Amino acid sequence: MKLYGAGVLPFCVTPEGQILFILAKECHVAHWASGSDRWSAFEGGTKKNENEDAVQNAVREFHEESIGVIATDQRLQELRSELYNAQYNLKLCLYSDVYSKQTQSYVKALHVTFIKEFPYDADIEDRFLNIRTTLEQLKRDGERIQCLIEDFPQRYPFFIEGQHLTRHSKVFVVNRINGASFSANVFHVEYELIALNEEDTTRVNYRLSYQPRVQDVVDVTNFVTLFVTRKNAHSTFMMNAMIPFGACKVSFSNSGTLQNIVVNKDFLEKACIRYWTMDELHQQIASHNRDIFRPFFNIVLRTTLSKFKPVSSVSSKYTMW
Repeated sequence: MKLYGAGVLPFCVTPEGQILFILAKECHVAHWASGSDRWSAFEGGTKKNENEDAVQNAVREFHEESIGVIATDQRLQELRSELYNAQYNLKLCLYSDVYSKQTQSYVKALHVTFIKEFPYDADIEDRFLNIRTTLEQLKRDGERIQCLIEDFPQRYPFFIEGQHLTRHSKVFVVNRINGASFSANVFHVEYELIALNEEDTTRVNYRLSYQPRVQDVVDVTNFVTLFVTRKNAHSTFMMNAMIPFGACKVSFSNSGTLQNIVVNKDFLEKACIRYWTMDELHQQIASHNRDIFRPFFNIVLRTTLSKFKPVSSVSSKYTMW
């Protein structure tokens, strides 16, 4: 039977003994009525051509959609082993008929959800938003860098790392851009250069000042913007140790400066996460409001909640059957 998707529905127990589920809200996507702005677990479809099993699929989706705030990078391998060894609270296997474009017919498909307890963390919602905000900023920086590079002028005085520059009859390679500014109609750029002679590995600092022509002003402005954007992105990336593995693909020059950064869109699928009490979940289901949860998750949630029972008739605390 074909695996269609998998995921993790995490819950925790507070120091007071209250059970809380952690759900994630989908981002707003136009014309996606069944998913946009709705809540669900951390789950999704298998990756094409990767032959994932249910555990691999579930852990990857959980890591991406939670941005690593529930299970850190260091915890992932351990989590994978736990799921393989049935160290979870519940495992839901849902079967459905899915249309296959390859066979042009309906095939039986399996979706697996692992319900598992994780340690309670009071700051998890804020930490998710902080990391997501950082990734959004890096995404914008990366897109800006890419646009500027595509339109980059290949001529004097615009040099970037790796390009050759001649001074006093000696050829140098640009190793690093140390500064760039444009003020009082003068373009200033500071380079670190390395001589190309094998016997001479001299490094020199070279400050170029240039009064641009009117037609060069846009290129000068873009050059400075490129330098500043790269510098800011480098600082943001290096100072945020909480950015999860796989969220960013970063390229550096030989001198160690950031050249470009691409954020994996899979880590930005969820807009936010929050804790839900058992009573809140029961109330939402009882209200028959179909705009709160994704349709598929409704089935997962109802089945999961049926496995918990109140501690007493007057208590808001629950325990598993």
